[in-house]
Amino acid sequence: MVSKLVEFFCFEANISVNQFYGIDKIESDLEISHILSIPEGFSPVIEGSLSLSLIKTLPDGFNPTVKDNLFLSSITELPEGFSPVIGGSLLLNKLTSIPKDFSPIVSGNLHLSSVTSIDNDFNPIVARNLNLSSVTSINANFKPVVGGNLYLSSLTSIPKDFNPIAGGNLYLTSITSIDTKFNPVVGHGLFLNKLLSIPKDFNPIVGYQLNVEKVIELPKWFKPTVKGILYCTFKREKVIDKMPIITWENGKYISVGGVFGEVIHKRGNIFKCKCIGTTDYVYIVTNGDGVHAYGNTIKKAQTDLLYKLSKRNI
Repeated sequence: MVSKLVEFFCFEANISVNQFYGIDKIESDLEISHILSIPEGFSPVIEGSLSLSLIKTLPDGFNPTVKDNLFLSSITELPEGFSPVIGGSLLLNKLTSIPKDFSPIVSGNLHLSSVTSIDNDFNPIVARNLNLSSVTSINANFKPVVGGNLYLSSLTSIPKDFNPIAGGNLYLTSITSIDTKFNPVVGHGLFLNKLLSIPKDFNPIVGYQLNVEKVIELPKWFKPTVKGILYCTFKREKVIDKMPIITWENGKYISVGGVFGEVIHKRGNIFKCKCIGTTDYVYIVTNGDGVHAYGNTIKKAQTDLLYKLSKRNI
């Protein structure tokens, strides 16, 4: 028997009882902007986005399946076991702490801009950007996999062995010193704008830009792998013209030409990759000399590679 509370919620949300329990899909976006609480048992399957802008607490067992974005802009804490399936972005801009075992897989962006510390083993998989711009301290076991940008712009110190996976940019713009074991691999840009000196053996691999603009003098031994621009106080120089494919964890993850994925199979110069946080696959082909191409089939990737090589030879 359906409770009066569920009936009232369904009436206000303009959905059926079967849609409330996830028996029937909701074929469009669902925006609930005037309801303050959710009854237990709400497990919708939504083909669009779900917006719960005034909801401040979630009931236990709330794990919707959302094809696009999930907006939880007023939530300040999450129940244990919260593991939604999100095809787009997850916005939790007022969440201040991360509960135990919260490690979502997000196919878009994950916004956690009010979280100030990471104490648990929080290891999300995020296809695009992970925003932790207010975090000032992190756990030594924090090992996210981020296909786009990782924002840690308020972090002031790095724990030992912290080497995250970031296919885009890694923003550490408040760090003034780094551990000798910090040697990240970053798909696009590494921003250490307040770093004052280069520690011994610091040789990161950066896909395009390394910014150490406060460093006055670079050590002669400092030879980072950077395809693009190296910024320091008195220098702005192009470092190398060609970049091999960037890999992490002995080839488990790969980044090339803005494409970041998990390697499923490799044969010669052809990689079959699963796009992070999604069920999509992509093929990457290289000539072994800094020219790469990709496509959703091997034939398309090879055709694009031949086109790039023919243009280079003109």
